[in-house]
Amino acid sequence: MIDVLELLEDSAVAAESSIILTYELDLPIYEGWVRRRLTTAGAVNQMLFCDLDIYQRELDGLATARHIGRTYSATPVRCPGAFHPKVYLLLGRKKGRLLIGSGNVTIGGLLKNAELFGRFEYDQDSGIGPHQAFGAVVDLVGELASVASVVVQKQLARALSWASWLRQEPTRDHRTLLVAGPGRPSLIDQLRAVLRGAKPRSAVVLSASFDRKLNGIKKLAGLTSERRVRCIVQPDFVDLDGKAVENLKGTVQWYPFVDPYPREKRKRRDTRSHAKLIVFDCGGRELVLYGSANCSNPALVDGDANTEVVVAAWHDSPPSILGMLGLDKSLARTPIDKDLVRKTWREDDNDDTSRRLACVLSGAVSYGQRVELTVSNGKPPHDALAEFADRVNADHLLRRPIRERESGRFETLGRAPEEARVVRLVGRSGRPVSNFVAFTAPELAEVRGRSSVGSRAEAAIAAMQDGVVLGTVLFELLDHYRDIEIVLARPVGHRRPVKEAATEKGTDCEARAVETFYTDAAAGRLAPELWIGDRADLDLLASLVQPLRGVRRATGLDDDDEDDSAIEEEAERREIDAKGGRAAGDERRQSGRFASREALERAARRLVSRLQRSALSVEDALELRAESVGVRTASIARQIWMIHIAAFLAERRVLSAENEEVRCLDAATFARYVLRVCRALSGGKDGGVLSLLPVDILKGPDGETLRRGLAFLWTCCVWATGYLRQNKSEEIDTIWEMLPELVAARFVAVVKDHCKSPDGQGIDRRLPAYGTVQEAHRWETYTSRLAGLITTTELKGEPARKVVGSITEARPGALVFHRATGVTVLADREPWANGAFSILDLSKTDEPTRKFTSGVVAIQADGWPIPWDATAARSLGIR
Repeated sequence: MIDVLELLEDSAVAAESSIILTYELDLPIYEGWVRRRLTTAGAVNQMLFCDLDIYQRELDGLATARHIGRTYSATPVRCPGAFHPKVYLLLGRKKGRLLIGSGNVTIGGLLKNAELFGRFEYDQDSGIGPHQAFGAVVDLVGELASVASVVVQKQLARALSWASWLRQEPTRDHRTLLVAGPGRPSLIDQLRAVLRGAKPRSAVVLSASFDRKLNGIKKLAGLTSERRVRCIVQPDFVDLDGKAVENLKGTVQWYPFVDPYPREKRKRRDTRSHAKLIVFDCGGRELVLYGSANCSNPALVDGDANTEVVVAAWHDSPPSILGMLGLDKSLARTPIDKDLVRKTWREDDNDDTSRRLACVLSGAVSYGQRVELTVSNGKPPHDALAEFADRVNADHLLRRPIRERESGRFETLGRAPEEARVVRLVGRSGRPVSNFVAFTAPELAEVRGRSSVGSRAEAAIAAMQDGVVLGTVLFELLDHYRDIEIVLARPVGHRRPVKEAATEKGTDCEARAVETFYTDAAAGRLAPELWIGDRADLDLLASLVQPLRGVRRATGLDDDDEDDSAIEEEAERREIDAKGGRAAGDERRQSGRFASREALERAARRLVSRLQRSALSVEDALELRAESVGVRTASIARQIWMIHIAAFLAERRVLSAENEEVRCLDAATFARYVLRVCRALSGGKDGGVLSLLPVDILKGPDGETLRRGLAFLWTCCVWATGYLRQNKSEEIDTIWEMLPELVAARFVAVVKDHCKSPDGQGIDRRLPAYGTVQEAHRWETYTSRLAGLITTTELKGEPARKVVGSITEARPGALVFHRATGVTVLADREPWANGAFSILDLSKTDEPTRKFTSGVVAIQADGWPIPWDATAARSLGIR
């Protein structure tokens, strides 16, 4: 119902503390995006609580979370069900803001999904006390902090002392905050209390998930006099048991979700409905329930399962809340009951190891000579040891015995290794008895208010302009292609009026444009040249390319990232200090619309560094695939996002403050980057990184987005082939630049089963360098034909084209086949070594050639052989 990010960044609240409760969490998104916006607004005291299982998963990518435990605390919470609230609380000395809804701290929750939020405001100058919802949330946070680390407890105590208005007598209106969870009444019971004996006629439900037996929806129907529920779902994404749907025939009628976005945005097919909404028809008015709770048994019925936070609001009709939200369009569609009865329940086979652990660690704080550990659930065995590591599931650095200080508090006998970032408890045999937890710095408990030097420096860093080259173009891309909706900015000089930010009278559901009910505003309505980026843009790009395990550090790649930024930050800090600490965005306005040539060139160099790290990460994943059980889908998605960003910047020019054009990214660098990524993703006959993805991922909720991304990468790969052939360079960094056709054909052979065709829609705008290749369609036809040759040859296990004479007469660069490597090329002939043939294996990175004395067959393909550069091959060590 509101733009969460804009409200979190609003400096008019003068917030000093932020508290976020979430189920799903993407740490790179929080660090590079949300955290910076909160800090810019003044919230220097940041606390984050999330579900234990999600926390464990996110720690696996700790390399991109540089600030966890250092500038904000993150505390895992274990519930019998799931820790499922979505709460965003800002606390200032005289003002407060509370957002309750369905969106997690993820790309989907904050931008892409159809989410629903409500908003509560407090202003001391109004003379009205804080709403009951503030106190209810603070009580819940107090319970969570009571079993968190001492640092988090001090953070909360400081936040409450700064926001002393929370102790005032609460006020109430038509809205009531409901909190469900262990030890509390179920949401169904709390709903009955809100209804006070009233019997609604019927109900309309919008939900993203259900329990298998549909017990939650049956309980809702039991609250109505007509025992009738109309339910809106996305049939392609929702999990349902067709038998349960059939059993509720006559009670529940199902309708397809129709995206109520404006017409110009409806072409985007990947919007996912994640909102949770229940509307009871109570005659002359409606009871609206929105927040975190799905229509499931753990959320609504079982009081000891999920922790949920929802708002129950009375709404006077007409107009109906469903019409205001645009959901009446869904109810106007033909019911889909017949389609849903054919669905089968997808069993959840996730191995929930955290449930089998003896205890749960909620915090770890290093105090020099000792480490204090907080246990929130269970108790460690008497012989437990603290195991330190630099990342999750890596070889441990050190193990130390522990002793109990008081109930739930333990300490180690000795300091932690300096490079340690995570710790867990293990038994004497090394068997884990607790989850991992990241260290929290004790300095977080000493954070000061808005006037501190640290706050001013952080605000100065966030206001820096060295991301201008990316900010503007990302917003053009944002408007064109939904998959890259990852950055928000604000027009130059724009500040939301305080009056507008603080005013919200009456119901949350006032009449307003439909698009304002969602979190991604239509960027096309604003002139793209008015948008700029900030330091968060570059940091977010760095975090998006989350390295897979075993990634190598490229020598010399980080010089610009570290040295230049440190100098820039120091200069900016001095400028802010010279102004007496005033860093509320003035520096951004003074810099104007354009950045200096030096800043633009520095940003461009950093982009190239990030592209190289991106390629290295996926190449290392290919090399280590035999040791891996799979990769995170988010890692592949981030590679594709980076392709979109780089494509849009290739050969694009921007104007500097000196009125000089600066090229964002040269086409040759982009072409080589695309080729490396495609080679690693597809690999050779043994498969590439894409083969490590879960088998059913392309059929799941993210499948459409992933397929569209691969289709665009298909277009980029074909373009890169044509570009490298048309613009042959004497400087060849990798062997794959000598064989772009083979790399592209391998990639096409892998993705063509999932993508009907390459995505070339609006390609001149999405890839400005596209026009640099003549007859690009010819390369597309050629690579597709070569991909077909590869598929048929390897499928049958024998050449699909006639043999070209004797293999002994083949020259380096000839197209050959071997059962171990599939279709590839001959790298060299070594008659002096028993007639061995050296051929390329696209599944290898460090040693891409393999030698065989037999089984190598030369095959024929139109347009082959390609000229072989023997000198370049020798320089790369290929023989």
